[in-house]
Amino acid sequence: MRPAFPPRLHWIVALLAALGAALGLTAQAQAAPPPAAGSCVRDGLNVTCGLWARAGTLTLPDSTTVPVWGYADSEAGPAAFPAPTIVVNQNDGVTIVLTNTLAENTSLAVHGQGLPADTVGAPPGGTATYTFTAARAGTFLYEAGLTANGARQVAMGLAGALVVNSAAAGTAYGTPATAFEAETVLILSEIDPALHAAPTTFDMANYAPRYWLINGQGYPATDPVPAVAGQRLLVRYLNAGLTENSLALLGLDQAVIAGDGYALPFSHMAVAETIPPGGTLDTIITIEAAAVPGTQYPLYSAAQHLDNAGAAYGGMLTMVTVTAPPGAQAPARPLAASFSPERQPLAWRSHFREQGRL
Repeated sequence: MRPAFPPRLHWIVALLAALGAALGLTAQAQAAPPPAAGSCVRDGLNVTCGLWARAGTLTLPDSTTVPVWGYADSEAGPAAFPAPTIVVNQNDGVTIVLTNTLAENTSLAVHGQGLPADTVGAPPGGTATYTFTAARAGTFLYEAGLTANGARQVAMGLAGALVVNSAAAGTAYGTPATAFEAETVLILSEIDPALHAAPTTFDMANYAPRYWLINGQGYPATDPVPAVAGQRLLVRYLNAGLTENSLALLGLDQAVIAGDGYALPFSHMAVAETIPPGGTLDTIITIEAAAVPGTQYPLYSAAQHLDNAGAAYGGMLTMVTVTAPPGAQAPARPLAASFSPERQPLAWRSHFREQGRL
């Protein structure tokens, strides 16, 4: 039996349909996952990528602008928040060249790849090179490593996704249970404006996030996640924040298939599952075959991080949106979705009837 949803979520989701037009949530909106790293160059089975650690800014949904640190994928490119996604194939040899344009040493940690911890890194204006073989398929986080200020560098935004495609095409981990037709990358993080205002002097013991983000934005600026009726959508969650996070899906279950890049021997269904800081989680969502275009399934923070600095209708909330009719060919990348009142719990349906929406 599903647990009762917290009262706060009830009034937030109950008004989503009415707010949809004003906030620009349309079924045709294109999802915008973290961009693939444009600096990566393939030579046979070897891939070389460049990352530039640099300062930048991020504008939040309430128009607040905060300084951030991020990775760019070109010498002249801006700091990306989150960092560009690096996509390689299983058994590729991977080399990442990190160039540091910050005023302090920074290193790179690539989880799940057997790299030794780098506690020195690249000095300001210098470079560091990291080489590994992507022997294991899965979803992994790369982030600032264990230099003296590594934790605050991660909190400032130095983190991104590494996706290692399985050698068995169409599967996440080489097994039938991990087969999928579309996929999306969702990087979870948070912002404490006090840290971002004084990144080198802020006392991390006082870290208290006020903005909660999916792929660098809080609702209503989050991009919807596209889906096709009847298909299996692989969701790659990565927690780039310093706090635990979990995302619940309203109206559908998620099949949890892997954690931290390790496939589970048996998948299990879950409404939400906790992802620790630095952790990853892979789930598969089977979209109902009868779902009509425009149907939306809210994907939201089970920890109730649903505000922007205290203002409601914000935070870690997006929509898995059906964008094509049953039987349509899946898009190359997951597309976005919309909210269907008739699919919601009874209490919410009565609310929509009162509004004349049902």
